[in-house]
Amino acid sequence: MKTEHLKAMLWLRWTLSVRLWRRASVAGSVVAVVTAIAAGVTAVAGFGFAFGLGMLLLPRAGPEEVLIAWDGVVGGFLFFWAIGVMTELQRTEPLSLSKLLHLPVSLDSAFLLNYAASWLCLSQFF
Repeated sequence: MKTEHLKAMLWLRWTLSVRLWRRASVAGSVVAVVTAIAAGVTAVAGFGFAFGLGMLLLPRAGPEEVLIAWDGVVGGFLFFWAIGVMTELQRTEPLSLSKLLHLPVSLDSAFLLNYAASWLCLSQFF
């Protein structure tokens, strides 16, 4: 895939997102901002709690407990990542293949770009 194609696809994704945000109602925008702030506060509080708990318990832990702790971290990440992927797949695709196939890109590049666009979705970070 050429860099011009990648730039065009990223521009298309950005333009579609901006237009979607502009068409949203005021109430929807307020709910989205409140949800984003609540998610940020919850993330910071959860990080502080987990960091404090780790500082308290992990210095005395043996190798087995450290392994179990890291297994929990990785398992939690994979669980929430899988939920984000499933949520994204249920929604309509912002870069559907019908929007990409008329462009001079190969089918492999279109699938790769669609997959990469799913990684850029904000729902996977909350």
